[in-house]
Amino acid sequence: MRRSASAAFACSCPAWASAIDAWIAEQEHQVVKLDVLVTETLSFGFGVLAKFNKGSSLSVERRIVNGDAWAPVKAEGLLSARILLVKGLNKRIVSEYSDFKKYTVNATVTPIAGTP
Repeated sequence: MRRSASAAFACSCPAWASAIDAWIAEQEHQVVKLDVLVTETLSFGFGVLAKFNKGSSLSVERRIVNGDAWAPVKAEGLLSARILLVKGLNKRIVSEYSDFKKYTVNATVTPIAGTP
């Protein structure tokens, strides 16, 4: 597994406003872990729509499930924001996923009468 260097987040904000770290599984060419950190306050819609404060972050981890599919196993976010100049948010959210199951489905495609 290889860890990439930090990169500027591509958005309509200054390039220095956030940083991204990505860990890549070299043989599979898949992102294993992604970390995003807001390093300066980000404003959307001149701060009217949303403003994300410095220190907000998001981390997502993925792994191979059942030997054939990549799936998220953990997502964690630290949110400090103001939405529509009214609603203030200060939350830590953690979601963990487990007990993945593989399903087999039999399906048939039936053409609709009158279509080529």
